[in-house]
Amino acid sequence: MTSDREVCEISDINSHVRQLTGPPYPLAHRMVLTLAGQGVRFWSDIQQGLRVARTILGPYCDIENGTLADHGADHHWTVHSYRLPDYAATVERLLKVFTAAGIPPVPIRRWPGDFSSDRYDFCAGRSVVVHRRPFSGLTVFSRDERTMRYVRPDNAYDVSHTEHVLKYPLRVTLRQAGAGQIHAAGCAFRGRGLLLMGHKGSGKSTLLCRFMSRGARQVSNDLSFALRTPHGAWEMIAFPHITRVARGTVDDNRTLHDALEREERTGDYMRSPVFNGGKEEFYFPVLERIWGRSPLCRSAPLDLIVFPSFDARRTVAAARVLPRQETRERVLHTLVDDPPLPDWLPFMSTDEFRSLASATAESLLESDPAACELTFGPSGSDPVGVMERLLSGESVRRGSP
Repeated sequence: MTSDREVCEISDINSHVRQLTGPPYPLAHRMVLTLAGQGVRFWSDIQQGLRVARTILGPYCDIENGTLADHGADHHWTVHSYRLPDYAATVERLLKVFTAAGIPPVPIRRWPGDFSSDRYDFCAGRSVVVHRRPFSGLTVFSRDERTMRYVRPDNAYDVSHTEHVLKYPLRVTLRQAGAGQIHAAGCAFRGRGLLLMGHKGSGKSTLLCRFMSRGARQVSNDLSFALRTPHGAWEMIAFPHITRVARGTVDDNRTLHDALEREERTGDYMRSPVFNGGKEEFYFPVLERIWGRSPLCRSAPLDLIVFPSFDARRTVAAARVLPRQETRERVLHTLVDDPPLPDWLPFMSTDEFRSLASATAESLLESDPAACELTFGPSGSDPVGVMERLLSGESVRRGSP
């Protein structure tokens, strides 16, 4: 049991964190973002925050302007972002509080290639993350109050971190509502919804871009969500996520290559692609300029699971329809053991997340999804043509049980 002294100490730390990191003035700029029934209220001290949110999440979410009054459903999370004039002194005081209380830092990464940051878990469901690279800022998290704060040292918004703090509550609440978070890309092609599922380096992005070149509309890139409709069918839903493509994918696709060559390089994610960590990174406005049309489909039926298998030596593409057992093993592995992003805040334990993922995978498998492996090589191998021929029949016939 927690002693009276420990309760007092926890309360004291909570008071320190609230006092040191709370907003120093009213946050006048507000909006509500809703995706598949899950919502986030976003309150910012300056208009720039809302502009960033509209640019990177607007194409995927329904947005309603807020007012100074509270806005949104009770179950919505609230994300605050504001500048602290004495930011450096605040961080120094926080670290002294955590050190005195014997609270060690937990190194975390928001995505696998991210710089490491320090997370301080000062009581159950409450944390402060100190970010130093590639930007300076604090993330203050309270699970029970359903709030997150992105505290900045100045007026500048880090675009990538704004994406993370706004979409993380959506990621968690969608999973809690039964949606599957999947390391996959998705597209709508010739009236069918294709979920391109596979591990890192399997060719998901390369195959997605091949489909986009032939008129497909993107549902997702690398981070996908699928949910069961009231009628029992499964559908993919578009989810905001930065597009990251390796050099090999760019060189493989003439449309993508030429469009990125034309882009001005400003170093600003709001305006242009940024080359980072060996990949081209960009958000929806660049995606729209690349394909020269509306490239996004907010939802599509999940008609076929495709497991890409890129082989640089391959000159001819081939599709193999998968038997049920192999489909089961691959789907379970992807949903349970290969998450697209780390869970860098303590919403729940790893075991709880795995339990949710396992239950969702079993629900998806109950629908007996059709699946195939699509092996392909460089641009001449034409995997899209192979897929068109596969889809042209009345159904995708399953291999042996």
